[in-house]
Amino acid sequence: MSARLRNVFILSAAVLLLRIPAAAQEVFRVMEYNVENLFDCRHDSLKQDEEFLPGSLRGWNHVRYGEKLENIARVILAAEIPDLVGLCEVENEYCVKGLAAHSSLRGAGYKYVMTDSPDERGIDVALLYQSDTFRHLYTQSVRIPNEEVGRRPTRDILHVAGRMVSGDTLDVFVCHLPSRSGGEKETEPYRLFVAGYLRRSADSVMAVRQSPNVIVMGDFNDYPSNRSIAEVVGAVKPEGAVKPRTLYNRWTASREVPTAITVSGGRSTR
Repeated sequence: MSARLRNVFILSAAVLLLRIPAAAQEVFRVMEYNVENLFDCRHDSLKQDEEFLPGSLRGWNHVRYGEKLENIARVILAAEIPDLVGLCEVENEYCVKGLAAHSSLRGAGYKYVMTDSPDERGIDVALLYQSDTFRHLYTQSVRIPNEEVGRRPTRDILHVAGRMVSGDTLDVFVCHLPSRSGGEKETEPYRLFVAGYLRRSADSVMAVRQSPNVIVMGDFNDYPSNRSIAEVVGAVKPEGAVKPRTLYNRWTASREVPTAITVSGGRSTR
């Protein structure tokens, strides 16, 4: 791979580390992690969070919450402290701050940005980043107009732009597409709808950047062969020469777990 980001990857959901050469003698590490219901123990009257309150059937409490933070922190530390960590299923900023500043991850010095979505359960996506290797430029939340398809609200798409030490601008999208709850076929149209917003958001970046570098990651609740990724997002298997502004999927052969995407779509390097 070239020292500059000029193609696109898809990560597998849960925990997987992507190594991208960012400059001579350097490796830029990217990780995606679905932390599976990182809820605090406080009730938000605007959200359906009763399942994760003290006294609930899950028996959720401050001790278990603290243990979950530590377990997540240990996984990230074991991944050699990636430059970027995309997180799915985080309830709120209190949880992200707890992870970044009050767990064993606090020594890593992560900063963070996240969405504030209308998801009924209150779960969101976030991005942890190392400010010395990724200088934050701006953050945008892409709201999904669920009323257009008559579905309940879903998570926003998080778009974060930053400058790497190589001098390249990197655009990162973190997403969590609608679940399959209710049936795969019944819920597929909503994932296709959200995937369309994701693809258009990536296209808008690649249209204005002179040398676009884009990473898309998260939990798609679909496999690489499903229409949301193969057709709507249009991520393809990397074969032959890298094509300009094309999204590439390194996990097209995998059907073991739902897919999360990282995208880096740019011009061919000569």
